[in-house]
Amino acid sequence: MPSLGEFDNIAEFTQFEKQMRDAIVNRRWKNHTIPDMDDEEIDERLLPWLSEDHWDDPSDGRPTLDSLHIHVRDTGELPDVSLVRQLWYGVRDLYEPNLSWGFWTSGTKLLTDKDGEWIGYSSGDKLITSQLLSSSSIIQHIYSDKPDPVSWTLLPHSINQGDDLGLVAYIGVARFDEIEAVSQVPWIDPGLSSEDFANNVLDEQMKSQWQRKIDARRIVAIQTFAESAKNTMFNPITLYVQPEHMLGDNPVVSFDSDDKGMASVKINFDFLYGRPGSYHDFVIRPEPGQDQRPLWLVDGQHRTRGFGASSRGSGLEVPIVLLMDEDGYDGDTKDLIARVFTEINTGASPLERLHKIFLKYAFNMPSSSPRDHWEDYEGRDLSEVDRSMIRGSWANRRAYESALNISSERLSPLRNCMQFQKPSGQRASHHLVSNSHVWVENVRNWFLPGNIYSPIPNSSEEVSLEEELGGMEQIDGYYNQEILNFLCAFMEICNRFRSGMWETGSNKNKQLFQFMGTFPALLMTYPFVVNKIVSQEGDLSRPINQSLFEEVMEPLANVDWKNRDLRARLGGRTNTNRKHISEWMKRTIDAGISQSAEDIFDEEFRGVPGKGLISMPPEAVTSQISPNSWPEEGRPLIIRMDKPPNTLTDIWEVEIDIPNGRGGFIDQPLQKGREGYKSRRVDWERNNFPTDEGSYSDLIIELRNVRNAKQIRVKGSWRNGIGQGGKSDELVFDNPE
Repeated sequence: MPSLGEFDNIAEFTQFEKQMRDAIVNRRWKNHTIPDMDDEEIDERLLPWLSEDHWDDPSDGRPTLDSLHIHVRDTGELPDVSLVRQLWYGVRDLYEPNLSWGFWTSGTKLLTDKDGEWIGYSSGDKLITSQLLSSSSIIQHIYSDKPDPVSWTLLPHSINQGDDLGLVAYIGVARFDEIEAVSQVPWIDPGLSSEDFANNVLDEQMKSQWQRKIDARRIVAIQTFAESAKNTMFNPITLYVQPEHMLGDNPVVSFDSDDKGMASVKINFDFLYGRPGSYHDFVIRPEPGQDQRPLWLVDGQHRTRGFGASSRGSGLEVPIVLLMDEDGYDGDTKDLIARVFTEINTGASPLERLHKIFLKYAFNMPSSSPRDHWEDYEGRDLSEVDRSMIRGSWANRRAYESALNISSERLSPLRNCMQFQKPSGQRASHHLVSNSHVWVENVRNWFLPGNIYSPIPNSSEEVSLEEELGGMEQIDGYYNQEILNFLCAFMEICNRFRSGMWETGSNKNKQLFQFMGTFPALLMTYPFVVNKIVSQEGDLSRPINQSLFEEVMEPLANVDWKNRDLRARLGGRTNTNRKHISEWMKRTIDAGISQSAEDIFDEEFRGVPGKGLISMPPEAVTSQISPNSWPEEGRPLIIRMDKPPNTLTDIWEVEIDIPNGRGGFIDQPLQKGREGYKSRRVDWERNNFPTDEGSYSDLIIELRNVRNAKQIRVKGSWRNGIGQGGKSDELVFDNPE
């Protein structure tokens, strides 16, 4: 590696320039970020190093990437070392950890053959750079001038699979370097923040960004495969012509057919982005676009990039399926293309779960199951649509929209803290609190019949379609704000105990609910809180305001959610931990008393609302409630074990003495099931409402399962997220016969 500020050649300077532009504009490079600055301050510090267009003072005089580029272009010489160093220090020190000189070399792979010629379309003519950008998995081409157009001959017969689809397909043959030169993958930028992702989706800015980022390692592996003369690739590549590129008097993509019916398509290179002395097919924001190429790669992304990066493979021909809008169609086929991509990628190479949820929402994916149905019915006649499908779609879409909203609202405790994508090989940031899958799985149920955001509060109730749709419209008007009010109220309650108990976006010293594993416990508690307020307030205006939420959650004010023992014992990702936390919170809120911080973590308090958060259940108490002390025909023996607060699961231990075949008896456990005992648990709440009835577990033993037994012995206990409580005294029942 040359000394700081020096380059071995102009190609290396070009790599440096590209990666520095990327680092300045995207404000990150791998694990290097700019902390503790707002966007305005970052702009003031960084952008003046990009171009003099961002100078406040015209006489600033500092070197910029633009000025260094112009010098190299006009003189053919490398820039002055002192100027490079000045720019480098101005950018480097803003990052933590600081960028290291030479960082750009790990993000770019120059593509040349054994003779040093650039690999790609127009090689040896106008192609002056071809490089694989590992950070974005894109092959970038830079030309000295616009190359000659690409022309493909297509079979005369077009394929139309439905007049209403607006999409037709043509079959042809093309070289990999040609496909590579004119096609792009409409991928989602893996560097998008949670907040930016949410805003882009809500503003419908993601219609051309929906594929997963290509894996650069697979590209290199296929490139190596393509170099061998023994290897072939005949799988068709599926392409889609973006309709806007076929418009105008001189379109980028033009389609034609002759008198004999033969069809052809020509793609010129007017789409290239011109910079002084060069033309680029991929540019760094904020310059227009990003990838400028007019065709979308729908299937065969890795094959195209891998063979296109190979000196042998780039010149090979391959079948293509070219999709384009049917002549005269004025609808939008991009949604359909996204569906095609989704279906193609549910088999051999499944889509990542968060990505698939996004596609289902963004492109209104239907399903035969209400649980996985995402079709948008807005503005449609629903009189003939199955009600369960309407409800399933509404629940899914509203749940996802609430995740987008809660991540993008300026005052939200979860602003920029929701994970919407999980690019391959990229670890989730520590500040993230939840992800869209977990959120939707928990929240969708709120919108189903019998729950807090359904126009049918009783799931067995029947209402007309018109009434149900009207109720949905009303709920649409307030649910997002109500969820936000709840989270803001909870944050306020947390910070009353100690300032900074909930710091939005924190990635260090986080509290319990800022971890992905335990955050769902807060969502599990939310419907109970809403129902409590609704039942208390009577005639209530929606959305429920923040102060009402604070009032009801006041009993939680003395909880130290950063307590080390709490995080160690209940901080995992298990459902038992989440249920334990939610059970304790609901019991505490229902009791309405704010206990002391000491009592909350005192493990001597077992089964007491508001106390003993990390305590095991108390010793169980059992009693016979059936009038008969031995099972009889039609009259089972029933033993009851009362369920204390802050407990979850009942544990019964039943032993019987049965004949051993030698005139004596042996002990044998009686298992739960058809041939053993049954149990029935009645909880203190039902559908997130306190029942004000008893809470218990009943053990039921039928005569047919103990007919030959001499004795029955029973013990019971309770379990929660901390462990198993003490067992009850043993109850013994003798066979009267």
